[in-house]
Amino acid sequence: MINFYFIAVKESIKKIGLVWFFLYVVLSFLIKVKKKFFKIFITILPSYSLNYRNLKYKYNKLLDYEKIKNFHIYDRKQLVNNKIKIFSNINHDYSKSFLQKKNELTKINNSNRKIILRIFDKINKSKLTNWKIDKISEYEWSSLIFSDSIKIQIDKKIDIKVPWELARLQHLTNLSINSYVNKLDDFPFIKNQLLDFISSNPPYWGVNWFNAMEVSIRGSNLCIIADILKQNKSINEEEFLIILNSINDHFNYVVENLEWTTFSTNNHYLSNLVGLLIMGYYLPRDKFKESVLKFTINQFYNEIDYQFFKDGGSKEGSTGYHLFCSEMIFFGIFFLEKLKKERFFNFKSFKQDICKKIINKINFITQVSPRLNVLKINKINKKIENIFKFSKNLVRNNDTLLQIGDNDSGCFIDLNFNNRLMEKKCLHLHLTKKMRGSLFEVFKSSINFPLETKNKVKIKKLSDKTKFNKKDYRYNKSYFFKFPNKLKIKEIENHQFSDFGLYIFEHKIFKLFITCKKKYDFLKSGHYHYDNLSIDLSIDSKNVITDPGSFTYTSDLKERKKFKGFQSHFVPFFKKFKLNQDKDLVFNSNFFFKAVCLYMSENEFLGKITYNNGVIFRHISISEKGIKIFDCSNDEDIFDLRKNFKNNKISSSYRILDNDKIFNSEFL
Repeated sequence: MINFYFIAVKESIKKIGLVWFFLYVVLSFLIKVKKKFFKIFITILPSYSLNYRNLKYKYNKLLDYEKIKNFHIYDRKQLVNNKIKIFSNINHDYSKSFLQKKNELTKINNSNRKIILRIFDKINKSKLTNWKIDKISEYEWSSLIFSDSIKIQIDKKIDIKVPWELARLQHLTNLSINSYVNKLDDFPFIKNQLLDFISSNPPYWGVNWFNAMEVSIRGSNLCIIADILKQNKSINEEEFLIILNSINDHFNYVVENLEWTTFSTNNHYLSNLVGLLIMGYYLPRDKFKESVLKFTINQFYNEIDYQFFKDGGSKEGSTGYHLFCSEMIFFGIFFLEKLKKERFFNFKSFKQDICKKIINKINFITQVSPRLNVLKINKINKKIENIFKFSKNLVRNNDTLLQIGDNDSGCFIDLNFNNRLMEKKCLHLHLTKKMRGSLFEVFKSSINFPLETKNKVKIKKLSDKTKFNKKDYRYNKSYFFKFPNKLKIKEIENHQFSDFGLYIFEHKIFKLFITCKKKYDFLKSGHYHYDNLSIDLSIDSKNVITDPGSFTYTSDLKERKKFKGFQSHFVPFFKKFKLNQDKDLVFNSNFFFKAVCLYMSENEFLGKITYNNGVIFRHISISEKGIKIFDCSNDEDIFDLRKNFKNNKISSSYRILDNDKIFNSEFL
C-alpha cells in the first residue's frame, strides 16, 4: 500500500507539476471539510432539490423511439411483479410491504420526511420495492446512514453491487421502451417504481448514493424513462417535476463528487462525464449547466485519449471494462451530435468556461487539463474508430463474449440484444450483426461517425534474431487440438492489438485469442488477471479453452483469488512456481509478469513470459488438421495444464456459474 501511494504521488507530480499537486492536496482537504459541514447541513435541511416548480422550458426529446422495432422483454410479467434477475439465473422478489416501507420512512430526518411523504402519497402502496437489499445474502443496508459513511464489507458473503445494479433502473428503461414500442400499458407501474425509488432514497443517504458512477448511470436511465413517460403522456405535471428534480439531484451529486484524481482516472470518471452529458442535455439549461457541459465535452475527449491505447484497447486490461467504456463513448458521441445540431458549441472556436463554484474539482481539473483543438479531436476520432474495431473482435465464433481480466456484467444503458446469453454487455454483437430496428441501430443512425476502421494487419514476421528451434529447450509440454474438418491456411484472418496485448487467429471453423501484455500501468491495474500468454479457443462453435471471467469481487475473497489467479487460466508456468496472493485484495494488482510477442505469421505465434525464476516460451502453430501449443524452457520443468482445470467452472456473467468447464477435452 505504501508503494502504491509513493507511485501515485510520483505520477501526479510528473503529470501536473509540484505546485499544482500541492494545490490539489489542499483542495482535497477543503472538499473533505466541506463534506463534513454538508453532512450536518442535510441532517437539518432537505437534501432534495426543489429547483423546478413549473415546466416553462424547451423540452429536449432524447430519441425517436418510434423507429425502434423488435424490442421484447421475455420476463416482462416477472418485472411488473417486482421479480428481477440481478446477478442470478432466477427472478428474485424485491417487493417490500407497505408497513415495512412506512416504518422506514418515518425514521428519516424531518426536513426530508415532508417531501418524502408528499411523494409517497402518490404511490400505489401494493407495488413497493426494496431498493437496498442484496437478495443473494438477504443483507439490507440502512437508509439512515450518510452515503459517505458506508463501508464496503469484504469477504462476508455480502455484495454491495446487487442493490447498485437494481438501483441503476435499467430494467425500467427496458420496460419503458418495450411498453412504448409494443403499445403496452406498463407505464403506471414504471411511474410508481420511479416515485417509490425517489421517496425511498433521499439524495446523499443510503447505499444507492455511495459513488458518482452509480448516480451517473441511474441519472442517465432516469432521463430516458422520464422522456418516454412524457412522450406517452403517462405522467402529470407534478409527477414529472418530481422526477425532473430528482435528475437535477443526480446531476449536482456527480458535479460535487467527480471520480477524478491527479494520478489516474478510469471507467468511473468516464461514466461521470457521460452521465453529465445526458443529464445536462435533458435538464433545463442555465449558465451553471452550460458551463458544466462545456467542461464535460473537453474532459470526454481527453479521457478517451488518456484511457485507451492507440490500437483501441482499454488501458485497464479488461475486455469487459473495454466494452463498458466503449458503450459509454457510443452514447457520449450520440449526445455530442445532438449538441452540435443545437449549435451549443463549435470545435473550431471551442472555449471552455470555468464553472464558478466554490471548492469543487471542476475549477481545478479545468486548469490542469489540456484544451481541445481541431487537430487533437481528429486524432482522438481515429482512436475512437480503433476502439470500436477492438470491440467488434471480442466475440467468439459462438457469439459469446471473450473475458480477459474482470467482468462485472455492467452496462450504461442496456441494449437488450439477447437475454439468453445472461450478459447485457452486447455492444460487440451489435457491431458484428446488424439488427435493423434495434435500440442500438436507432442510436447509431443518428451518429454521423464511423464506428470502426478496416486497417490491414501488419504481420510481425520471424527474424533471424528470434529464430525459434524447439530442440534448444530442455523442458517442454505440448497440446494438440484437432479440427473437425481440414481447413486452408490462406483462409485464416489475423488481428493484432499489440498495445493492449491481444492477438487473434480467426476462421469459420475456429477462433483463437492470445493474451500477451507487454504494457502495464500500475495505477490502472485493478482489473488485470494472472493471464499473460493465456489462450481462449473455440472450435466448431464450442468453447475448448475458456477464460473463466470474474464471478465476484468483494463478497468472497477465496473465489475472487481463484478466478483471478493463474490456476484458472491456460497459462504456462513452472511446476515449483508459487504465487503469493495474500496482498492482492480485490482490486490491488501488485504484480505483472511481462509477456512479449516475438513474432506472428499467418498461422504461427511465438511469445515469451518472464517469471521471477525464469523464462517460458509459448509457440502456437496452426496446421490444416489442428492447433498445436508448445511450451518450453531451459530454467525449470513446466506444469502440465491438463491437470489444472478438472473442477474449475466458467462465470460468463457476474455472480453466475455456468455448467461448462474452463477446459473441454473433446477436441484434444
